[in-house]
Amino acid sequence: MKEKFQFKSILPKSLLKRMVLIIVTPLILVQTISFFVFWDRYVDSVTRSNAGNISSSIHLITKLKKENNASLSIVQKNIGIDSYFYPNKKIKDLGVKTDKSWANHYLSSALNRKITAPYLIDSDEQLFKIYVQVKEGILKFNINRKRLISRTAPLVFIWGIGASVLFLIIAILFMKNQVRPIRNLAIAAEKFGKGEDFIEFKESGATEVRQAGLAFNKMKERIRRQIQQRTDMLAAISHDLRTPLTRIKLELEMMPNSKENDLLKKEVIDMQNMIGEYLQFVKGDTLEVAEETDLSTLISDVCAQFSRKDFKVDQDITKAIHTRLKPGAIKRVLNNILENAKRFSSHAFVQLTEEKLSYIISVEDNGPGVMEDYYQEIIKPFVRLDTSRNIKTGGIGLGLSIVADIITNHGGAIRFNKASLGGLKVIIKLPK
Repeated sequence: MKEKFQFKSILPKSLLKRMVLIIVTPLILVQTISFFVFWDRYVDSVTRSNAGNISSSIHLITKLKKENNASLSIVQKNIGIDSYFYPNKKIKDLGVKTDKSWANHYLSSALNRKITAPYLIDSDEQLFKIYVQVKEGILKFNINRKRLISRTAPLVFIWGIGASVLFLIIAILFMKNQVRPIRNLAIAAEKFGKGEDFIEFKESGATEVRQAGLAFNKMKERIRRQIQQRTDMLAAISHDLRTPLTRIKLELEMMPNSKENDLLKKEVIDMQNMIGEYLQFVKGDTLEVAEETDLSTLISDVCAQFSRKDFKVDQDITKAIHTRLKPGAIKRVLNNILENAKRFSSHAFVQLTEEKLSYIISVEDNGPGVMEDYYQEIIKPFVRLDTSRNIKTGGIGLGLSIVADIITNHGGAIRFNKASLGGLKVIIKLPK
């Protein structure tokens, strides 16, 4: 089915280009309308008037020539038209063709109203050469082009176009200054969304842009304050929860060994691990600062740590890629993904590729995989495909949730697909 044309698809995407288009379009339309109005009202009337004067002068000189009037030389001098007589000549013998230019059209129309004898118009860059057939031969008239074409018209066009271009350049420079604060605000918002540190955003520009910048700075401070309060609260909760567990663990160590004692020790260790995972999930990667990182080396190091006899990790990383990210958080992402792959498979394949606007990390394994209907479910907190809820067989269901949260904070995206090895393929897209 043929797609329906949408006008907005051909519009420029950036605000600056759209603002320039808003100014240029009416400017061009106004200049075009002014050109046709000026041409119709002024250039046309003036040129017709000049052509009429020239034809009247030629008619007068031709008439005086036929009558052998002695005043011919005086008239020619006063009119300012040079004429030459070629006896016993015919126009058809000249071999000259009339030029069909717009100026010749005006001149021809005026001559047709005044002269009944055959005539011919030739022209070059400076003169109109008019040949008129008379009884004894040919009269040739040399007429300066300036007598027909008004000098005002070119000046109007030059000044009109020149002024329009000048004011357009000034408008573009002004609009760039107006758009710059909006662009800076977008950059600041993107960096803050990724958790990067940046210089305090300064409100500037028009009133509305200043209001948006002020609102952004207030929002940023509120979020930072909330994050700090949450971090401090989690540190206190961690201390409060782990202290009694440590005391229980010490009490169990002092008790005689028994089957029940060993089971309680394992339960305490599981509780400690669960609390650690909960706190890591809530904290996320907010405390780490983004820095320039060798992504290729980082991935290779993580793959080397996981590659063992019972779990093989192959990699396809041929190009060294440096980008700005949080290395500790990305390591945690790869660790969680490869840990899941190791739990359910014996072979994994990691690949790093580059696209125009992003870097792609893909991890696939030869495990049982995941049904497509569950792709969006497995990144939700505390969701596990293993319904037994056994920590040893699948943790507490926060691994991929942490992965998705970290990738989102980096401005990236995560998706899943079926792997060529038969298991699950995790695809991570990180912006450049």
